[in-house]
Amino acid sequence: MKIQLTVLLYLITRQFVMAELAPKQIEAKKSLEVVAGMEEGLGSIFAQARLDKIDYRPILNRAINLEKPALISLFGMQFMGEGGETHSAILKDLMTLWGDEKFAELLSAQPKKIREIVVSSIDYAWADPVWASYSKTLALSPESIEAR
Repeated sequence: MKIQLTVLLYLITRQFVMAELAPKQIEAKKSLEVVAGMEEGLGSIFAQARLDKIDYRPILNRAINLEKPALISLFGMQFMGEGGETHSAILKDLMTLWGDEKFAELLSAQPKKIREIVVSSIDYAWADPVWASYSKTLALSPESIEAR
């Protein structure tokens, strides 16, 4: 009975949170939740992070739940190959989920090198960048995408 109530409470809470999000934010949140639920295969973001003694999944889940320290932690991470591509896509979806203003506010407090890495990673993850909707984030490191 306790488990059923817990599940019901979770579902009700989730509906209220989702109702406050714009459609593109809901899509980003769903995409992030799929990634967070992926298995840990060779080369995956989770396997690569584990090699660096980082438990990436709980950090990602906290960032999806809009916890500032988790997002800040993800800003400072870099990976290569499949893990790097996944991390870039995650940062792009987190920027969409958090919104330009909140995302840029947290990113602006980071060192210039971190800002450059995050902006260029997001730009890399976009097939067709739409920076106009994220002008505050782009303004933190416009030189990172000028060569595009």
